[in-house]
Amino acid sequence: MILNDVKIIGSLVSEPDVRFTPKGTQVVNFSLGINETYRVEDEQRQITTFVEVQVWGPSAENFAKLVRKGQEVFIEGSVRQDRWEDKQTGQNRSKLFVKAERWQFTQYRRQEDSNAAPAEENAPESKKTSGKKK
Repeated sequence: MILNDVKIIGSLVSEPDVRFTPKGTQVVNFSLGINETYRVEDEQRQITTFVEVQVWGPSAENFAKLVRKGQEVFIEGSVRQDRWEDKQTGQNRSKLFVKAERWQFTQYRRQEDSNAAPAEENAPESKKTSGKKK
């Protein structure tokens, strides 16, 4: 049995970094800060874990347009590993990151507080109805 499923909520530590593959596919990289509080005796402490995340394709385009530094988002995806050889030292290097399959806002932000109104990624649009039968 193989399971590679990650679900995290965190705040963007910096603005999303937008790049394009040679074929034109958009890729967005960003770091999430995930705060965890715990108690040691009577003292409350906090630790922050930083996680690198990638979003690809149309979802990346929407993410880059809508999400800004400091916003809290829910990410669902899988763990991946990048491997490369450091050109300066010749040493093998690697990095773990989350490849996001889905994302959504966890907080409402007024439109004047961000560049765009909050939206949920990969969710069908819904129309508001008055509830009256016709």
